[in-house]
This record gives sequence, structure tokens and C-alpha cells, in this order.
Amino acid sequence: SFRVGAAWFAAWTGRDAEAREHLDRLAEHGFDRLPFDVNWLESVGTLGETCAVLGDRGHAARLYELLLPYRGRVEVVAGRALVSWGVTERHLAVMAAALGRFADAERHFEAALRANERLGFRPWVAWTRYHYAHMLRRRGAPGDGERSATLLSAAAELARELSLEGLEELTVTCQRQLTQRHAP
Repeated sequence: SFRVGAAWFAAWTGRDAEAREHLDRLAEHGFDRLPFDVNWLESVGTLGETCAVLGDRGHAARLYELLLPYRGRVEVVAGRALVSWGVTERHLAVMAAALGRFADAERHFEAALRANERLGFRPWVAWTRYHYAHMLRRRGAPGDGERSATLLSAAAELARELSLEGLEELTVTCQRQLTQRHAP
């Protein structure tokens, strides 16, 4: 679990070489040595998100394959308390988007939004909206720009309401980039 968290944190803080080192070590034997315990779903999902941040399609494909049979399940981390990372669909969506499988990503994002909203996992609703908006911007199909802007706005509003300052900052930055891109 420590190495999984270290890889994710390093990737999100721009320390790509360190993140890749952790990821490559965990990937030995196709990730088959990850302990299959209460933290397994979250570990695989978090590693998939790490791959997406790093642009590592090879490892993302294997992690997607491992996590897919568990779609719709709730990810938890066990320690002194159980903490939820929302439903696996969010991580599957992020990995599918990283792999360029946009139809699969969209299906997973929609399922993640429905499930996280139904379960009251509001922080994960906000994060799902952010990642979904990012995927739509990348895909660039007709209507994606408008849908992306709507999702970013909703993610920023919810992040503000929940005091998720890091996510709010990310969404505001993305909104600013969209505005600048479409300015005359």
C-alpha cells in the first residue's frame, strides 16, 4: 500500500521518474503480487490513475483488465478506519480515457456519477466530473466542449462547497484554459 500511495503522490506532484520507479516495481509479474486483500481494489484503481497521470498506456491496459471484473464495487482503504474511494467505475473510466477508449470511458464515467451520487459519495462525484470533463476535452467530439464546461462548473461548485481546495484549483485552471482557448 505504501508504494501504491507513493507512486500516486509522486505522479500528481510532477515527480514522474519517482512515480515510474514505484510503478515499474509494482508491475513486476503483471501486478500479480499485489496483496489480494481489502485494499486491492483501491490499489489497482489508484495505480491506474497513476498511469493516466503519467501517460503509461501499457500498465494502464493491464490494470484496466484486472479491475474490470469488479466494476460497480466500492473501493475502500482499511486501516484504523475504513475510507472509501467511491466506486471502481471512476478508476475504470480514468484508465479507459488514458487508453483512448473514449466510448468505454464515457460509459464508466456515467455509471460512476450515478453510483457515487446514489451512495452520497459527494467528493467522488466532484472528482468524477473533473476527470470526465478532462476526457471530453481530450476526445473533442461535437458537443464535448459544452459538456466539459458544464461538468467543470459543477465540479468546481461542489469542490468549493466541500472545501476540496486542490480540486477546486484544478477545475478553475481548466475553466480558465477553456475560456482562453475560445476567446476571440
